[in-house]
Amino acid sequence: MSMSHVAAAVVATWRKLDSARARARFVLFFLVLVVQNLGLENVWLGVRLLVQYYIVLPWSGLLHKGVSYAAEIVSDDICSDEEEDAKDSDAARPHDRQVLDIYLPHREPCRCDRRKVVVFVHGGAWGSGNTWQYALLGRFFALQHDILALVVTYRIFPDGSVVDQICDVRAALIWARKNVATFGGDPDSIYVFAHSAGAHLVSMALLGDLGKVFPAKMASLLELNLKAVVLAAGVYDIEHHYQYEAWRGVSEISTMKPAMGGPGNFDLLSPTHLARVLTRDALSNVLLPSQRSFAEPLQLHGDTIASVLVGAHEHLDSEQRRPCHDENSSRSFPPLYLMTSGADSTVPFHASVAFYHSSARVGLPVRLLLYDGVAHADFVTDYMENCPERDHRCHFYAPVAKQHLELSKGHEKKHQEGQINRTCADLRHMHPKHVEDLLYILS
Repeated sequence: MSMSHVAAAVVATWRKLDSARARARFVLFFLVLVVQNLGLENVWLGVRLLVQYYIVLPWSGLLHKGVSYAAEIVSDDICSDEEEDAKDSDAARPHDRQVLDIYLPHREPCRCDRRKVVVFVHGGAWGSGNTWQYALLGRFFALQHDILALVVTYRIFPDGSVVDQICDVRAALIWARKNVATFGGDPDSIYVFAHSAGAHLVSMALLGDLGKVFPAKMASLLELNLKAVVLAAGVYDIEHHYQYEAWRGVSEISTMKPAMGGPGNFDLLSPTHLARVLTRDALSNVLLPSQRSFAEPLQLHGDTIASVLVGAHEHLDSEQRRPCHDENSSRSFPPLYLMTSGADSTVPFHASVAFYHSSARVGLPVRLLLYDGVAHADFVTDYMENCPERDHRCHFYAPVAKQHLELSKGHEKKHQEGQINRTCADLRHMHPKHVEDLLYILS
C-alpha cells in the first residue's frame, strides 16, 4: 500500500467520525501507530529537523532557504519531451522545487578566505524528499567543519521525470559554480555528495556528458572543475534494481518505474550501462586525475573490505588502460568515490561493485569504499549529531562487552562495567567510519 492510499484511508476514517471524543481517540491511536512503526527516536528526530530548519538556523542567519537555480535551465535543456511543445506555457516556468538551501559557517561570508563547498543531492526513490529533512546535515558541515553546504532538491515524480531531475541537478551544480563566491565559497573547491537516488542522478549527469547523451548546447558538468564526487548507496543499474524490488515485492508501488518512463528507458538511464558502452575515444578530450593521486590502497576505512572484492591494487591498474588525452582540455572528469555497505538491504552493495567495474574498465577515476553495519539511511543520518544509533561501532561493541561482563564477578565486574561505559561514551562522540572517510576526502 502506497502513502497516497494510507492518506486517503486516514481522511476517509476522519470524516466518518462525528464526535470530538471519537476524533480525539483516533488521533491518539494514530500517534501511537506512528511511534510503534517509526520509533519514538525518529519522531523526535523529525521534530528537531523542523525546529532547526524553520526556527534556529534562519534566526541565526546561518541558513538561506529556497534559493532558486531555475535560471540555469535553458530552453535547450533535456527537460522532458512534453516541455518541448510547451516552452511558453506553465511547464517552462520555474518550479518551486528547483531550489537549494545554503548553510553558512558564519553569519557574514568571509571574502578573504574562500571555503570549501559541499553540494548535497538527496535521495527518496525519485518521488520524495525535501531540503528541510537535511537541516542537521547542512549544519554539520557548516558549523562543525567550516564548509559552505548547499542542499539541493529537484522536481520529484510525478511533477518531473528522472530526465527532468537530471536536468535540475545539472542546473544546481552550474548555479553553485557561478554563485558560491558570493557566500564565501571557493568555486574551484566544490565537492558533490549524493545519496541513493541522488547518487543516480549525479552519476547520470556526469556519464551523460561523456557519452554525449545530452544536447550539445547544454552546459557540461565536465567544465565545472569539480574536486570530487562522493556517491553513497546509489542505484546504478535500473533493470537489476527493478528485479531486486520485484523480489522484495515493492516494484509496483515504487516510484522508480514510472519516474523512469517505463522499462524501455531502464538501460538509457542506467550509469552502469552508460559506462559499459563508453569508448576510450570519449575520454580523449577529457582531463582525468591521476589514479595514484587519490586512490592509495587502504588509506580510507572503506578500502579494507573493498580491497577483498576488487583487489588492493586493481584501481591503480586501470590507469594503464586510459587513452591519451589532451592536456590543454578545459573539460575534466572528477574522482568518483562509491560508498556502499553490506548491511544495506534497500540498495545492495553489488550495485556499486558493478558500476565500479564498468567505470574502471574504461579508465575512469573511480574508487570503491565498502563498509559493514551501515544501513541505507545511515549514510545520511550519521551526519546528524545526537541521532539515535549513529555510531555503529558502539552498536556492535555493547552486546559483546555485556556478555563478557556477565562472566566477571565482584570488584572486577564493577571495574570492567565502568570501563565499558566509558568506551561506549567515547565511541558515541566519534564519527562513524564512512563519515570520517568523507571528511578525509574533503581535507
